[in-house]
Amino acid sequence: MDDCVERRVRLLVADGATAACVAVSKTESKNALELLARAVLAFTEFPDLRGQVLSEGGAKLCLRLTKEATEEGKIKAAHAIARLGTQVDPSIAFPGQRAYEVIHPLVQLLHPDIEGRPNYDALLTLTNLASMSDSVRRRMIKERIVPKAEEYWYMTDHPHLRAAAAEFAEEDDRLALASTAGFAILTRSDEACRRIVDEMKSWPDVLKDICMSENTEVQRRGLMAIANMVESCEKVASEVVASEIFRVLVAITKLKNKDRSPAKKEAQRALDAAVKWGIIRPTDREIYEQNTGISTVPEE
Repeated sequence: MDDCVERRVRLLVADGATAACVAVSKTESKNALELLARAVLAFTEFPDLRGQVLSEGGAKLCLRLTKEATEEGKIKAAHAIARLGTQVDPSIAFPGQRAYEVIHPLVQLLHPDIEGRPNYDALLTLTNLASMSDSVRRRMIKERIVPKAEEYWYMTDHPHLRAAAAEFAEEDDRLALASTAGFAILTRSDEACRRIVDEMKSWPDVLKDICMSENTEVQRRGLMAIANMVESCEKVASEVVASEIFRVLVAITKLKNKDRSPAKKEAQRALDAAVKWGIIRPTDREIYEQNTGISTVPEE
């Protein structure tokens, strides 16, 4: 976008163009609605304008346009929604029920016939949404996000798309929380678990870093994903146990910090799955606890 166009966009947004679009959106003309979608998409080009677009009802308008505009207009409106959620707290960008409603149009952007930038923005916003709650993640699974996001994870010719789909080792806490939530969703697919082990050479190092995260929630979500992987199939479980991750899992189950209890639970789930596959044997302590129902770990 050249400087002249940018100046016009900024002037329009400053003068309340988003609110004006909302006001004239009652039309039944699909072509007119497409033009509105194109306008709002232009308004969301610049991150510093997105807050005003949201405050004037831009997200709600775009959500309606994804249902009522032309096919091209629906794509433009969905892309605008994706842009609005890339860098803003999803609970602010999409409060309440809207967090569930935007999932469908965002997932529709994960289509091979749609160019890369909408894919990228949709993946970023979906990972942000995934950090909100289990119910939001369940809605994503219902919308079949896993097989669609999975394809982008293994792309070699589009590094930005691959990063958006799988950059869960990011140091920024907000992005790390969102990305590990997306990772936990992805590993509910047995096929995705196999592909992680087969196609990502650095997976042991990446997962080890997540396991050792200082952020308790990032650690819990990462361990949830690892437990999903171990439960998925014997081959993947064997690969995990044969890596350094196994020793990290054992160490985490011995932590005494109460803040790490959720992480310990997921680490234990991973070890229990490995026992079930017959890859490792339970310790005498674990056998005693299973037989008696009495914990041998002293209460803190």
